[in-house]
Order: sequence, then C-alpha cells, then structure tokens
Amino acid sequence: MFQTSVLLSNLLYAIKAAQRGQAVEEMAERDWPTNLLHMRLLQEKGCALISLARRLNQDIEVIYGDIDDFGEVDKKAGHNRANLILSHLGAAVWESMRGNDVPFVQGDQILIVSLGGGHVHQLAKRIHEAWNRKVDMDETLVALRELQRSWRLPNQLSFSYGHQIIHPDDSGEPEKLLRWAADEANERMSFFKFDRKRYQRRLTGNEQAPHLPALNA
Repeated sequence: MFQTSVLLSNLLYAIKAAQRGQAVEEMAERDWPTNLLHMRLLQEKGCALISLARRLNQDIEVIYGDIDDFGEVDKKAGHNRANLILSHLGAAVWESMRGNDVPFVQGDQILIVSLGGGHVHQLAKRIHEAWNRKVDMDETLVALRELQRSWRLPNQLSFSYGHQIIHPDDSGEPEKLLRWAADEANERMSFFKFDRKRYQRRLTGNEQAPHLPALNA
C-alpha cells in the first residue's frame, strides 16, 4: 500500500512537472504583450502549413500588416500605453481568426498564415473593428483619442496590410515559398501605406496633385 502511494505520488509529481515544462515552453513561444507566436517560429510552423496545404490541395494566404504611425504612438503616448494597444491588437487577432489561421508577431508587425485563404479583407475588417472597440473600452486609454487629435492622427487606430497567395501547385521548397510570399505581402503593404499617406497629404494641401495632360494631348 505504501509503495503504491509512493508510485502514485511520483506519477502525479511527474505529470505536474511535465505540465509546468509545457507551460514554460508555450510562454517562450509567445510574444508579450500580444500573446501571439513569435515571428522566429514562422519557418517551422508556416512550412508545416504549406506542406499540409499541398496534401489537401488548398491555397495558403500570407497576410502581412503593421500598425500605422505606431512609432509616433509609442513615442508620444508612452511605452506602457503602446503595450496596452499591442495587447488589445493581439486579443482582436485571436477573436477574429478562423481555426486554420496561424498568427505570428514581432513588435507591431503581424503575419498570419491562413490555410485555405480567401478571407483576407473580411479578417482585416474584423480585426480593425474589434481592436478599436477594445481600445475604446479601456479606461487607461481614454485620453488616447484626445492625444490623437492633438497629434493630427486619425480618430481610429489603423493598420495597413498586404497579402500573397501560395497555390498548392507552386513549385519550390516551403521555406523559400514562405519567404517569397512574406516579402511580396510586405511590399504590397508598403505600397498601400505610401499611396494612402500621399493621398492624405493632398487632402490637407501639403502636396500638390501632379498636372494631368489633356486626354487629347
């Protein structure tokens, strides 16, 4: 009886130790404060998704985005507020994703690898709405909107994004395909961000629109 009790006690201890080890490992894989996976895990987990997509004959959609003017927010609102904004963004991403979306993060840069794809714009809209709703409800960030007005930033926090599809019949190693897709999505995001800022400058009169020749010239 005593021996059985000792064995049971040792077994329970081993289970708890394993659970603690697993919890520590999971914490090491996740970013604070967003609770999303670290970008350094992208190759390992993203490539596994590409291999799975090929077996299932499905597309993979790579979505790359970051927070607009986050450097200014971090600088002027302070690091603690910036971390709160990031934590709400992470929660909004988790809330808005489907079960076959895997998110990665580095700073304010988020990359989502989506099995099946086809819902990038709906996903971005859900994240944006959930994120701003959470920020508006956070009493710690009540003064943020006033600060945004004084900085002449938009009334809502926003992020830009780009995306690229990997088809199941695309040739190449998963690592190279993933890197290519991430670079393409990042480049599309950069073009979108540049065009939007240029348009905003035109609206405020800080940049003249280029002269357009007559159609019959």
